[in-house]
Amino acid sequence: MHGLFSGVDSFLSFLSCPKSVGTNTQLSKENGASDGICFIPLPGFLFGAFGSVSLESPIQRRITCDEPIISAVLFLEGMAEYSIGGRRYDLQKNMFILGRWRNREVEVALPAQDGCSLVGFMVQESVLEDHFGCGLSSDVRASLGQAVMQSPGGGESVSGIAKPGTLIDANNILDMQAVHDAGGLQLRGKVFSLFAKFIHQAAEAASRPAVSVHDDDRRRLADLKAIIESRYSSIHSAAKICSEIGMSFSKANKAFKALYSTTIAQYIQQCRMAYAYSALSNRQHNVGECASEVGYSNTSHFIEAFKKHYGMTPKAVSRFQSEGGAPQR
Repeated sequence: MHGLFSGVDSFLSFLSCPKSVGTNTQLSKENGASDGICFIPLPGFLFGAFGSVSLESPIQRRITCDEPIISAVLFLEGMAEYSIGGRRYDLQKNMFILGRWRNREVEVALPAQDGCSLVGFMVQESVLEDHFGCGLSSDVRASLGQAVMQSPGGGESVSGIAKPGTLIDANNILDMQAVHDAGGLQLRGKVFSLFAKFIHQAAEAASRPAVSVHDDDRRRLADLKAIIESRYSSIHSAAKICSEIGMSFSKANKAFKALYSTTIAQYIQQCRMAYAYSALSNRQHNVGECASEVGYSNTSHFIEAFKKHYGMTPKAVSRFQSEGGAPQR
């Protein structure tokens, strides 16, 4: 267990040192990081991934950004707290944080927990034009700028629940780390695809309502999110589960959208479809069984909803996985 803990700690230490970005550094098994990867696909562009590991003790890190960087972290499992410029961001399962930090001190705290799984980027803004050209670099900055301006309370960061395609790509990268060398061509392609999805999601986050969510409501909404994740297949009324946390549906849905960048109904559907995708890709259930497992009595309706959600049919997922490939979205 100590080796796994050391791996996560080494990974966070590496992410907390912007000056190391661009050097030829790689974390692997010699640093205790047997369940993760950390490498530089391009100069000034750091990527890392870990999971799933247990943390027997809390981890705290302070990141001092003395040059402009773009940072993004997605928690596929577990939780953490970020403090940035006096604002707190509570990260839980399926949540990301994305920001542009300059002359900023960032505190990261991970409590002791049974499972922690994450992917993360740190990119020096000064290398954007070199790698992506002036046009795309300008779009990246504009998307991030608009998103953080619309985040509750303002600031230099935006957080929320990741989109289905982002979660699938992140999980695929974690699966790849066991069979590919860190920095391999296929892995690098997946990393850049995931980075593009992060930026696209930041642009979408700009459309959420600018609502200030108080700490007590944040706790209740976190409870609501956990209820959805554990009971998604049997939820028939969003209003009913909102009453369980002592909030009206109208208030909860507006605050949920502001905090997580998605509505309550959309997240219920996302959890259903994520389970179905996993069950199909692992060949645990056939299409009809998946439909029933996630609460659909009509298989045709399930297929239609799945295709709308992922842009492919359930059979396509099963077929590609059985052939040893990955579905293209």
